[in-house]
Amino acid sequence: MPLIGTDEDEHQAMNFIAWIMRDTDGGEEIKVTVGNTVLHELGKVGGAGALSAFKKNRERLERIASRKYDSEGPSEIGNLSITIDDINAV
Repeated sequence: MPLIGTDEDEHQAMNFIAWIMRDTDGGEEIKVTVGNTVLHELGKVGGAGALSAFKKNRERLERIASRKYDSEGPSEIGNLSITIDDINAV
């Protein structure tokens, strides 16, 4: 049951960016987060740089989130967090 992206905008907080994806089977909304440190590893640093790195890599991050969701599922509160290990595993 892979996840698919939505048209909803991302939300930038102080240390992370979050966005909503949907389970293709049940339509459940899953909040996906990626920390600024992970985005830094993708080539940008904090603030607007993190948002820029997110937008540039959104499709890749969505593929990683879907793969992680299929293998691990969301947390008990319906969230999924992408870590540097997830990035490096691809």
